[in-house]
Amino acid sequence: MQKISVILMVAVLSAVVMVPIFADDITQALNTTNATNISTNNSSVSDNSTLNSTNTTLTSQQLQTLTDTQSKLTALIAKIESLKATYGSNTKAKGLLNALDQFERQANSLNSEIEAFKQNPTIIDGQITSFVNREAALEHKVSIKEGLLLKMSTKTAKTVKNSKQKQTNKKQKNNKGQNN
Repeated sequence: MQKISVILMVAVLSAVVMVPIFADDITQALNTTNATNISTNNSSVSDNSTLNSTNTTLTSQQLQTLTDTQSKLTALIAKIESLKATYGSNTKAKGLLNALDQFERQANSLNSEIEAFKQNPTIIDGQITSFVNREAALEHKVSIKEGLLLKMSTKTAKTVKNSKQKQTNKKQKNNKGQNN
């Protein structure tokens, strides 16, 4: 009985660990599926502004929102590259750097999606909000990783400084002992 419960616990824990890894891919697939379902169901709904998929041109405000989001994504990609260059030699930060690589790929993918949407905006209106929200989520994730990298490097610098101070103190004690 204990073996079965341990096996079930391990299975649940591994599922909990794996879900966040694939969450963005799943969300993207679901968004695509929902957009397809809504656009096919939209033929029966004639005047519902929340399900409007007949837009063939973007308004200037919508276009500006998309352009601003792309600018933020470009800045985010540059920030990620800067963080990778700064902390790339830190072997303890390998996991965080791998996460930053994944975020960079997601940002590039989102940027491409926005560009494709600007060329063919025949998808539901909520898609623009989705782009903005996904960009904000990526930005938040990167800022968290940046904070962790900063703490890690500060902690490492303090450790190095403390060890140098201890060596200096030992030398001073040894010198005092030899002088007496």
